[in-house]
Amino acid sequence: MEISKVQIAQIQRMFGRTVALCERLSKGLKKKVRLDEWEKEAITSHSQMVLDCNKLNWMLNTLKAVPIIDLESEKVESLPPPSAPASIDEVEDEQKFCDHCKKHYIDGKFDTICDSCHLLVEEEAKAVIQRKLARVAELQARKDKNSTEISQATKQTLADLKEQVELLESVGYANLDQKGKQSLTRFKRRIADLEADSASVA
Repeated sequence: MEISKVQIAQIQRMFGRTVALCERLSKGLKKKVRLDEWEKEAITSHSQMVLDCNKLNWMLNTLKAVPIIDLESEKVESLPPPSAPASIDEVEDEQKFCDHCKKHYIDGKFDTICDSCHLLVEEEAKAVIQRKLARVAELQARKDKNSTEISQATKQTLADLKEQVELLESVGYANLDQKGKQSLTRFKRRIADLEADSASVA
């Protein structure tokens, strides 16, 4: 048994569609003004799925097609005599191109190439593109996750500041010491800054 580069590319395309769907669902949820708890969990789940797909894509890009030989089904007499091991480059060349095309492969280019090897070259080029796109998607997912965490942290900070202001004002400005009065002023200024930033982003 073996897995071909064509099969790997098909799996990667499936992961790509999964990533696109998760990102589209997350963007749709993020457009809502208020999110239910399950919607927040869905966004986190979608982001994790994107990261998982990108990691699996990276693993597939490093996977090599290695045949699995059933030695029990072969007779010992039929095995070829031992010889000097081929270099890694030679093994990869044998796996990549047919004998005819290898004769016409010079300095990374083909003088002539058959349909099968041409398809392999195209699939390898597509795999490189998919790897780059997967990296872009991984970075975007990380950015989206960070933005969500920052947004939630900002909301919590704003809520904490408002509660601090309410508590200090309930004590009474005249009853506050110098430090308390400075904190009240500073908290109000911070609330105004956060609300202004939130309004500009919206």
